[in-house]
Amino acid sequence: MKKIIFAIFVFLPILLNSQTFNGNTGTISPSDTSFFSIDVSGLSPATIDTVFGLEWLKISLNCDNTYNLTLFLVAPDGNEIILANRCTNSSAFTDTYFYDQAYFYINEGWGEYSDYFRPDENIGDLNNGQIGNGIWTLKIVNHSGNAGSLSDLSLNFSDNPSRSVNFESSNLPIILINTLGQTIPDEPKIYAFMQIIHNGNGNLNYLSDIPAFEGNIGIETRGSSSQWVSLKKSYGIETYKEFGVDTSVSIFGMPAEEDWVLIANFSDKSLMRNALSYELSRQMGNYASRTKFVEVFINGHYRGVYMFAEKIKRDAGRVDIAKLNPDEITGDELTGGYILKIDKTTGGDEGGFVSPFFPINHPYGQIIYYQYEYPKGIDIVQEQKDYIKNYVVDSFETALNSTYYADPEIGFRKYADDKSFMDYFFINEISKNVDGYRISTFLHKDKFSNGGKIIMGPVWDFDIAWHNANYCDAEAVSGWAFQFPCDNDGYQPPFWWEKFFTDTIYCYDMHNRWTFFRENVLSDENILGVIDSFSNEIYEAQYRNFEKWNILGRYVWPNPSPLANTYDEEIENLQSWIVDRLEWLDLNLPDPELPISNKENLAEKIIIYPNPTNLGYFILNFDEVLDGDVFISILDISGRIVFNQLFENQSDNITITTDGFSQGIYFVTIENESKNVCKKLIIN
Repeated sequence: MKKIIFAIFVFLPILLNSQTFNGNTGTISPSDTSFFSIDVSGLSPATIDTVFGLEWLKISLNCDNTYNLTLFLVAPDGNEIILANRCTNSSAFTDTYFYDQAYFYINEGWGEYSDYFRPDENIGDLNNGQIGNGIWTLKIVNHSGNAGSLSDLSLNFSDNPSRSVNFESSNLPIILINTLGQTIPDEPKIYAFMQIIHNGNGNLNYLSDIPAFEGNIGIETRGSSSQWVSLKKSYGIETYKEFGVDTSVSIFGMPAEEDWVLIANFSDKSLMRNALSYELSRQMGNYASRTKFVEVFINGHYRGVYMFAEKIKRDAGRVDIAKLNPDEITGDELTGGYILKIDKTTGGDEGGFVSPFFPINHPYGQIIYYQYEYPKGIDIVQEQKDYIKNYVVDSFETALNSTYYADPEIGFRKYADDKSFMDYFFINEISKNVDGYRISTFLHKDKFSNGGKIIMGPVWDFDIAWHNANYCDAEAVSGWAFQFPCDNDGYQPPFWWEKFFTDTIYCYDMHNRWTFFRENVLSDENILGVIDSFSNEIYEAQYRNFEKWNILGRYVWPNPSPLANTYDEEIENLQSWIVDRLEWLDLNLPDPELPISNKENLAEKIIIYPNPTNLGYFILNFDEVLDGDVFISILDISGRIVFNQLFENQSDNITITTDGFSQGIYFVTIENESKNVCKKLIIN
């Protein structure tokens, strides 16, 4: 008992200097902004800073749903912070304390908010050396048509004040965004002002430095599920000449454009999984978004380490395909360029089309839905919609789903660049991307005069890849990401890669390409070296990031176990998993021997005559080459099947009529149980 009494007296001087002030209460107006004041007077000492200042704010209120409310605390000097912005799953704050040192953030609450919570922005930012005496204001913006009520409001000042993140300088560029008093919505973009302080690589950047860039922007929050589970929001940015009038600019030496993104990487505690994926893809020779690590302030409040990146767009410096205008509806002009994506529609549905070919797993009728990314749904005209749907579905997918899918002339390779599919596969499989193939999946197509085949990519969205998800087998070193094991999920991978794995030539080429890349870009040494380089670049700033977002050692959806308690441990875990994953892929990637094919000999021995023909028929002669049941298909130049027939017990010649065939080039495939060959036929 004596020890307890002694402890109380030891800490009593700390507890004595605590002053609480009560504020006004009342009705929260519907669809409006309500103001509740707290008159602070006699505060001693009067100056609030890191020695003595504001410690916490307490409220109690009722409403229809806290998601409909945004709460601000406004200091006497006019500075304000966001306490809570559209919290979820509650109709009340009851004895709720906003306190910078709390364990949980306010958006992590559930049920009735009744405890200590960290506010969205730091209370400590208001302990800025101002005079604390004066009128403090709780500002409540009600986005609902229903009224609420505030029943309790108080502020506490003490010599244990809340503190802002200790920021003096950064080796990373600093991005400063001023929203001119507005909160940033999901959409539409609001008008804002952006400055970038960047004194060059290797130099420190200070908030007082002259900006390397400044200009008007539009800004909105972005993302699908991440927008609701992440406390640290990602943003879409458009550079403006003036409000609503975009202008292309070069930022960090990247090609000039007007659309950019700030990626939060909140659940990714390495802060680099996206950047790692894009860097490796670029090293493999593909376009992927260029990135730059930065530290971000919004309205003077520190928001952490972000990844500034290019948004996926059609542009000579990004996805380099031809511009497609609405009046380009015939000939070569119609054939490109297009960007499609397979994705959730929560980020906005620009329209698209459904594939008739189901994913491998579809017990609940799951489908593959292609969305128009470029041209946008509002810009693409009907002829272009028809063309790209027919090309992807009626040509590429039909060929891939056919018996002749592996044929180099009329199979899927006629319509798609198989090497791009391999590279996309490598990045998604090394990272065991749980969203790969089925979400945030892009493909594009240029005009025929520029190649014209489907190209997979660019790769996108890897913040929960690389051993950062605890569902659908994503945390395991073994297994294929394309064989997504959760058949109850509404988003499933297309059937493509399952079919590719049955193509011996594809698997042979893929293994050779894998072997080549494993000696350079995808070697253990190179991948781990990229991670080391990124972690060194981020290392100083990550301390501030995790001071603001106290999540190291804590579960943030969908982190797998065990959780790393430090940033160093996070990087070690990431690198260790990658080494094991690469070893599994080396052992399990198909490694077929190239079959000894007599296809070329067959092509020489099987004769079509007359060819060209204008007689209304042609004769196939395959004496002593094929026998037994023979299946013959004829396809036109677009890949459409115009003839299909099984000929039983054949051993010599077959005569096939061409009545009804139009003039042009055709492909004749001849198959039996063990052999197949394709021949060209010309009809005059």
